[in-house]
Amino acid sequence: GLKTLAHDLYLETPVLSAIEHSNELHIAQVVRQIERIEEQRTIQGLPKMQIGVLGLSFKAGTDDMRNSPIVNVIEALHGKGYEVRIYDKNVSLSRLIGRNKSVIASKLPHLNVMLQEDMTAVTDWADCIIIAKKDDEFRQAHIAIGTPVIDLVRIKELESQEGYSGLCW
Repeated sequence: GLKTLAHDLYLETPVLSAIEHSNELHIAQVVRQIERIEEQRTIQGLPKMQIGVLGLSFKAGTDDMRNSPIVNVIEALHGKGYEVRIYDKNVSLSRLIGRNKSVIASKLPHLNVMLQEDMTAVTDWADCIIIAKKDDEFRQAHIAIGTPVIDLVRIKELESQEGYSGLCW
């Protein structure tokens, strides 16, 4: 990557060097937000939250997940016992190849169970929604009133929804 190239050329790249740490902080912030919502649900006597994720690939129009921070968020949430379902029209397990496939196999071995083909099925099932990439399709997502939404990319059409919170932008 760029950091390796800069290192090989003896160049200092403080911004590039800070990106990895910044991503780790953002991932921790999302997980903490989920845990805060879960604490409130526990007080109310509700069962463990089911989490729906809209967007898995790095950016709209691609199935590249190698550098997608949401993969690490999902891995952390799954490790904490949350059931997660994911919708991303660009990601198909049958089309994954090479490094993209190996990264996902190591971080999300249960992706075949998590990945859904219908956005509404995910939003209707979930107790909390994480929006992880900008996609015009997500602007019209049907999300029940009061369902917590953690928006990582700022979709303005959803900002007025009850339970909405924007993080990392």
